[in-house]
Amino acid sequence: MKLYRGFDRRIPSGEYENPFVDTPRIPKDTPLAIHEYADDWFHEQFGIRARSTTIICSTDLVQAQQYGDSGTVAEITPLQEFSLIYSTQVRDFLDVMVELSNISASSVATWLESKAYRCVNSCSMLPEGFRGEVLVSCSRYKLSAI
Repeated sequence: MKLYRGFDRRIPSGEYENPFVDTPRIPKDTPLAIHEYADDWFHEQFGIRARSTTIICSTDLVQAQQYGDSGTVAEITPLQEFSLIYSTQVRDFLDVMVELSNISASSVATWLESKAYRCVNSCSMLPEGFRGEVLVSCSRYKLSAI
C-alpha cells in the first residue's frame, strides 16, 4: 500500500531525514493539550511519541492533496527500520476535536483506546482498502513528488 503526504511548500524528490526526531512537531491544527495527551498515550502504548515525532501520511491520495494544495504532494517510502501506527476507524486525527466535548488526558485516552490503534512494521500489513491517516515512525524516508 502506498503512503502519501501533502507539504505546504515545494519539496524535490529525494531522501530525507525525519526532522521531527530531533525537533518534535508543534501542531498546526490540533490544540496543544490534545496533541500532548495523545503523544503520551501513543508513547505508553507503542513507545513512540506519534503526534510529534512521526511523518504523518495517508493511504488516500485525495486526503494528502488537501494538505498539499499549495506545495508538494508526494509518495513517502520509509527507509531502514520503521513502524506504522494507524486505526481503521480514524480517517484524520482532527476527528478528535469533533468527537470530544471535554478535553482532558483521560477523555483523549478513552477516545484513542476506542479507536483500536495498531502498530505494524510493513506497508503490506495495512488493511486492504484502508483510506486514512498513518503515522510513520522512521529516521529516514524517500520522497517521490507526484
